[in-house]
Amino acid sequence: MTLKSITHHLFVKSDNASLISQIARFGIIGFLSFCIDVGIFVFLERVLNLHYIFAALISFVTAATFGWYGNSKWVFLSSKIANAKIEILVFMLLAFIGLGINELALWIGIEKLMLDSIVTKIGVTILVAVWNFIFRKLILYR
Repeated sequence: MTLKSITHHLFVKSDNASLISQIARFGIIGFLSFCIDVGIFVFLERVLNLHYIFAALISFVTAATFGWYGNSKWVFLSSKIANAKIEILVFMLLAFIGLGINELALWIGIEKLMLDSIVTKIGVTILVAVWNFIFRKLILYR
């Protein structure tokens, strides 16, 4: 395969649902969500001096909303759930479990381990991304 055919396979061919393609696309949406999450977090915590728990809540929900749209429209091409309202509800339930992991891990890293908030946020975001892919793939999408 050439670079052009790989690029076409991953980014253009809409009927492609292979696991490798899903992981690559999830990685791209995840990277963009990561940038949104960390960017908003840094702005709220460092520029506006908002407490890290509240900054993380706002940044996480914003990034999760973007992630839902990207995942449902580009990464996972079919849902295991036929009803769109239930799909969104399940997605948000999984996202809020991820948010709980996010907030707890941030608290442990910052308050107990005395790590820098941005370093902790980056590590926690990677941990939650792994959670998101595994459980969305198992429960929500094909």
